[in-house]
Amino acid sequence: MRSRRIILSLLIVVLALPLVAYGAERSSRRRLGKTCLDCHEEMRERLRDKAAHQPFKTEDCEKCHDRHGLVKVLLLKKYDASLCFPCHEAQKGMFEQPVQHFKNEKGVCWKCHDPHSSRNPKLLKEKGVNLCLTCHGGQKQEFARAIVHTPVREEKCLSCHVPHAGVNASLLQKPETDVCADCHKLQDTEFVQKHRNYDVSQAACDSCHEPHSSDIKGLFQVSLHAPLAGGECQACHAAPVPGEKAKLTQAEGDLCLSCHEDLKQKLNLKDVHPPFKDKTCQSCHEPHASKYGPLLKERQKLLCQQCHKDEAVFPTKKQPSEHVPFSEGNCSACHDSHASAYSFLMRQPRDKLCVDCHKEEPKFKKSKLHTPFKEGDCLKCHVPHTSATTPLMRGQLFTLCYECHPGVKEQEKSRSLHDPFVAGECNKCHDPHSGDQANYLKSAEPRLCYTCHDKVEESLKQKSVHAPAGEGACSSCHKSHASDNKGLLTSDPGALCYQCHADYAAEAAGGYLHEPVDKKECLGCHEAHASSEARILKKAGAALCFECHTAEQEAFKKDDVHAPVSEGACLTCHTPHLSKFKTLIRETPSALCATCHDTAEAKFLSAHKGYNVASADCTGCHDPHASKQKGLTPAVVHEPYGESKCELCH
Repeated sequence: MRSRRIILSLLIVVLALPLVAYGAERSSRRRLGKTCLDCHEEMRERLRDKAAHQPFKTEDCEKCHDRHGLVKVLLLKKYDASLCFPCHEAQKGMFEQPVQHFKNEKGVCWKCHDPHSSRNPKLLKEKGVNLCLTCHGGQKQEFARAIVHTPVREEKCLSCHVPHAGVNASLLQKPETDVCADCHKLQDTEFVQKHRNYDVSQAACDSCHEPHSSDIKGLFQVSLHAPLAGGECQACHAAPVPGEKAKLTQAEGDLCLSCHEDLKQKLNLKDVHPPFKDKTCQSCHEPHASKYGPLLKERQKLLCQQCHKDEAVFPTKKQPSEHVPFSEGNCSACHDSHASAYSFLMRQPRDKLCVDCHKEEPKFKKSKLHTPFKEGDCLKCHVPHTSATTPLMRGQLFTLCYECHPGVKEQEKSRSLHDPFVAGECNKCHDPHSGDQANYLKSAEPRLCYTCHDKVEESLKQKSVHAPAGEGACSSCHKSHASDNKGLLTSDPGALCYQCHADYAAEAAGGYLHEPVDKKECLGCHEAHASSEARILKKAGAALCFECHTAEQEAFKKDDVHAPVSEGACLTCHTPHLSKFKTLIRETPSALCATCHDTAEAKFLSAHKGYNVASADCTGCHDPHASKQKGLTPAVVHEPYGESKCELCH
């Protein structure tokens, strides 16, 4: 009993040693401050997962991470597989093999493995095929057709593939035929009979069969050559000879054309695709079956790129604007893959080819057609595949327009430029294809103008509206592209106004002009479009005059103010534009004053000592606006006049 107790005690000590060491290591770290899991509490629960990464399990986070420091962000010591190699030295050699699962990518290892913990073996993020589908989700259909290959159905991807890197295409464990031969015995009678007694040991199995799933019995590819589908191998091949590869009955091209008589006629057309002309059908097509119809070796776009490497046709970088058939890789939507009567193997003449797809667009149904569009010369403005300028433009929109409209380009030298014009956005106002308005305008004025100038439209709801603005005749005052006059006006502002208000120009000859009229600055007093005041004035009454006459405004605040001045009725005495008299008064001073003051009235005669002043210049004795003296007399007067002793002189 005593010896048993000693053995049990020793066993407990031995089992406890790792825990003591771990505790010592952890307490050592704790002495330096908090551990990572003290802050990252959400990670602590993951320590219970079935598989935990050793550094995570021992909370040795700095094995992979640098300290956060002040920036408080996660910092890995390295961002590629070299982070893992110090511990996983055995796997390093794998990444030197020619076929890589992921090559030189950031986060390569943790695309499949969780760097902390997992409920799956080998720290995998998902089980079985679900892991593969995290990247190959776009190929999901390949695994889900009606007939599924047994390894796929059993989620045993690694029975055919290696996970990291290898020497065989598609990361196969062995050359393709050898992989298949592991399950399918190539010499078995049943296997040989299914292949019509031909020796297929030297053939690529996927030249006929889908490796993952298919809708056709026998896991055949989606696109099958008719003789193969009918089991008529001898339609193309000589009778089988044991141990020998199957031979064709004729040369490749001649054999194909013996069935495809319709294509044979195309050899006489103007433009013949070189592989078709050379009868090298297998440059583009598989002879038995393919993933891509019709029996293509690769998706159309990728197949075409193998020969057409021109940057202008297939740019290496994705462009902002791509023709839909091009972006979908559907080259045959526009080009015939064998031969055509038209250049560039186009299926139809250029004008008809474009219209075939775009015929339902509204632009084809308008009354006025832009000349290149009308003539079907789409490539005058557009490119067929990709462009840096939307929509598939051959260059910047305005440079294309200038090629045919050089006179418009000259307008760039003007002092005032319309915003869309200076930005080169011709299509802001014009439809580049067609329109129902002159010059292919998108809509008639003023509606077109209001799309940008909505505040002008709103202002027209006011009391007083300028006739051209009210009638929506924007172009009667403004140019559409550019002008040497401010505000895109068609001419100098004053001259422009006189085109309609010619009476002011005629009356001004030999008279006195209001300074804004003299300078032709009509917009000094009037709004151009609309106003809440009469005659589209900017302000009402004296408030408008005081915009310029600031000194007078202060002078008019005196003890005795002339009634029209106090009422702000400047136009009672003055004309706003021109006059035959100085200071723009409407009449001679005596006649003007007589409109309010009856010079024959007894009271008026008494105030003037009985003198008849009906024809006198009233401003000789009175200030017409305001005065500190009663009767609007000036501050400084002739002494007899000041003492009302008119008889001393008169």
